[in-house]
Amino acid sequence: MSAAACALVMAASAAHPQDDAGAGWSRALGALELRGGIDTYSAYYAMRGTWWNLAASSAPTFDMDRSFAELWVQPKLDGHYKLGNDVAAYGSLSVGATQTLGSDAFDYRNEGEVRFGSAALGLRGKASDWTYDVSFGRQPFTLGTGMLLTAGSSNGYSWGGGASAQRKTWGRSLVARAGTGELTGTAFA
Repeated sequence: MSAAACALVMAASAAHPQDDAGAGWSRALGALELRGGIDTYSAYYAMRGTWWNLAASSAPTFDMDRSFAELWVQPKLDGHYKLGNDVAAYGSLSVGATQTLGSDAFDYRNEGEVRFGSAALGLRGKASDWTYDVSFGRQPFTLGTGMLLTAGSSNGYSWGGGASAQRKTWGRSLVARAGTGELTGTAFA
């Protein structure tokens, strides 16, 4: 990626990923609804005494003063197809590109990668007083607030963008939810 393209992405991107489902574009074609958009993220990190100076004790030549930038761009497409009054099929597809500019806290320099984000299919609906939602594929899943379980696809610092950890999808996952009233159960595999 050229320096000019990186600067353009950094200047145009938001301070955090876009969580607004309404952002981007949408088209309705009969029972099919398509939505698309681009999530972006950029960050600049500067640190002194990286890892509480511990790295220098085992590797005296390790440069503890770091500054680096991370870029994230993810085009995405979501589809929703109404199969009946109370049943719909849906899917999502995204590709994430990460790039680190400079040397990060783990000494990975100028790393970057383009990989699939999500690629999932699902079915949701209502039967009597019950709602259900079953999906499979590469998809995000967060348990509770996400403090203990949220990121299935660790960035891997060799992919770039490791400090901001924007990659969160779980590969080969199955999520099933069923609920009635205030009660909802979730299974994840």
